[in-house]
Amino acid sequence: MANNQMNKTKDVVRVGDLQLGSTKASNLFLRALWAVLRSQYGKLGWQYTPRRTGEAKRISFGYMSLGTLGAGQIGVSIEYETRGIVRNICFEIEDCTVYPPKELANSLENSVAEAMRFMQNPVQRKHSTYVTTSTGVQLAAYCGQNWKCIPINDKQMEISIEVEGFDEADCNHEFVVRLDQLLDAFAFMTNDLFSMTEKLPTGHRHEPDAVNIYLIEEDWLDDYSFEGEHLRLARSQVEYCDRLVANKVESEQSIKAARLFHGGLRLLKQASTNNDIAGALFVSAIEAISLPLAKSERCDTCKQPIFGIAQRVSEVTRKHLGEHIARIFKQDYYTNRSKFLHTGHVQASLPMIGYVFPQLDPSGVEGCSVPTPFGNPKNLLEYTSFILRREIEIIAS
Repeated sequence: MANNQMNKTKDVVRVGDLQLGSTKASNLFLRALWAVLRSQYGKLGWQYTPRRTGEAKRISFGYMSLGTLGAGQIGVSIEYETRGIVRNICFEIEDCTVYPPKELANSLENSVAEAMRFMQNPVQRKHSTYVTTSTGVQLAAYCGQNWKCIPINDKQMEISIEVEGFDEADCNHEFVVRLDQLLDAFAFMTNDLFSMTEKLPTGHRHEPDAVNIYLIEEDWLDDYSFEGEHLRLARSQVEYCDRLVANKVESEQSIKAARLFHGGLRLLKQASTNNDIAGALFVSAIEAISLPLAKSERCDTCKQPIFGIAQRVSEVTRKHLGEHIARIFKQDYYTNRSKFLHTGHVQASLPMIGYVFPQLDPSGVEGCSVPTPFGNPKNLLEYTSFILRREIEIIAS
């Protein structure tokens, strides 16, 4: 399985034929390997400079340093036959003056073998943090299979997630990855912005009277998913979050779309000058969620996809919001997004200073230059989140 290639200043250790069948398995192996190296050498540092060499089917991660060994920096790379799947992992040992190079090479080979065993048995740990919403309204108490959201006072919620990992550092990283994805999902499910807070809760901690009270009006479109005093989720959305935390979501596109939507919402809350950027991200979120509609056939003449991106967005909008809104998307939202991205044109750019100064702009709102609040993409935000909520139900079924 291992092959050592020696020269005067560099030992190249190649451990090959790892038989990892997917990108998911390859990343799990790498996480296990980094944990093994942290455990064995006490410290693992990185000069992380990723670089892919397509002709050689090789990806270099950069250089790692192990503990306090006088082994210099060790180059780390992987080789593949299929993109995203590790076939071989290579270590380049340079300028090793203290630790015997041959002994270090054997140690690295053993670490790879241990990681291959270790990746089959991750440990489960619970991590928690506190979050707030931009409206100040809390998400109601929900307990999923491996996660909980519990309101603990008038402004904060505690989010806890049970993650699988290989050591404390790996579990911490995995927790943040899953937390970000969970908050992105909460955003399009409620239309509210979710943010971690560094402020620890003070005073009396509230205990919820009831858990998993699901949203009744699932076809809501305007504003937020308010019912009673809380934001609420539908049963199917809680089940989606279960799969999300377990890394078993049916389509990665829903995760990407949620990230784009939450990013647009965050920019929109920051300043009205971000309206066009936020709008572009909302349209991009619909492009992401509608990717399964794309066809691989290309026109023989122009070589463009037969089912174009704009048509794809119109199709998914028509499916969930009807012909009228689909026309608005094609003639208004999608066109405005393209103008902004390709020409820099913004919908509303005049400042708000307490006075109105009517001005003409042939490509502006109704042919006029208008103050920035006129360009708020509130309707687009609501249409986008509605489409995302509907699409995750279809994907799950």
